[in-house]
Amino acid sequence: IITYTEYQQHLNHMTGAKNLSMALALTAAFAHAPVPPSGTVRGSAPRNPVQQEAAAVKPWSFTLLAFNPVKLLDLTPLGGVASLEIGAERLSAEALAQAGNPAPRRGGVRWVNAQVDSSEDLDSDGLTTVDEESIYHTKPLLPDSDGDGFNDGEEIKNGYSPLRNNKQKLRQIDSDNDGLWDDWEIALGTHLNNPDTDGDGYKDGEEVMNGYDPRSRDQQKIPKRIEVNLKNQSLQYFFGETKLDEFKISSGLPKTPTPTGSFTVIKKRPTVHYAGPGYDFPNTKWNLMFKEGRRYNFYVHGAYWHNDFGKPKSHGCVNVPYKYEVMGRLYDWADVGTEVKIN
Repeated sequence: IITYTEYQQHLNHMTGAKNLSMALALTAAFAHAPVPPSGTVRGSAPRNPVQQEAAAVKPWSFTLLAFNPVKLLDLTPLGGVASLEIGAERLSAEALAQAGNPAPRRGGVRWVNAQVDSSEDLDSDGLTTVDEESIYHTKPLLPDSDGDGFNDGEEIKNGYSPLRNNKQKLRQIDSDNDGLWDDWEIALGTHLNNPDTDGDGYKDGEEVMNGYDPRSRDQQKIPKRIEVNLKNQSLQYFFGETKLDEFKISSGLPKTPTPTGSFTVIKKRPTVHYAGPGYDFPNTKWNLMFKEGRRYNFYVHGAYWHNDFGKPKSHGCVNVPYKYEVMGRLYDWADVGTEVKIN
């Protein structure tokens, strides 16, 4: 049994006809494997090796891993395989066959149990191989998938896309154009490159915006919730129990405090003209009204007149950074009736 990592480490030390034939076959196999190893593949050596001296090669084994029903390897470069055993924990023979995996020219394919090490990080980029394949869709054997000089794990940690080399943040990208931002897809566990994760005919973003689970065909509604913490001067919002975003805000000053308690979004207003003694802010975008007052109404809204978030600054409203990827997304996602908790 040889793992991909061992193959890389020992390829240069393979000498002689037998090892050369094995190295050529392994190279051919791994070159056609789009994902790194996660099960066990055992096969006999090629019977028509390039080197004539290798005609008497004995059967050998190697390991190949895979996590999704993709084409694991093309057996043609191996020159014919007498037998093949593939171990996979999360795959079925039917799924792999549908994905175009060929059967050996002689013998058959037998599926055996295999264990997957969920903590393994083959390219040492800070992301497990399982997560790279199933969540982030990065290259599991390349630490810097987009070639921008930063490891994939480092980019994910700082909110950047590991697949775009133009310094785009996950909150700014919708890779599969399904209406769901990449950071939301990662949080929810939906597929970054499949617009309809549960295959129910509705795009993931359409389902989330309408309160349905994009991971299930179940028609049960999922509640939306906005939470404001005045002590920390922060806002979080949730789809069910999944946090979609969090950022700093500015609440009311001591003389004009933000009301506390449980509220709901009463109105959504694209623009509002805020004015009063000593201030005048026309054409303010993204306004979610949560409380009506005698003189003033209270909103969660974007604020373009300051960038000093994280401390009280307002006349009672909840000021949010004036960027679409912050307040704009929240405004589009929230509905009239969405719960607003301020504590």
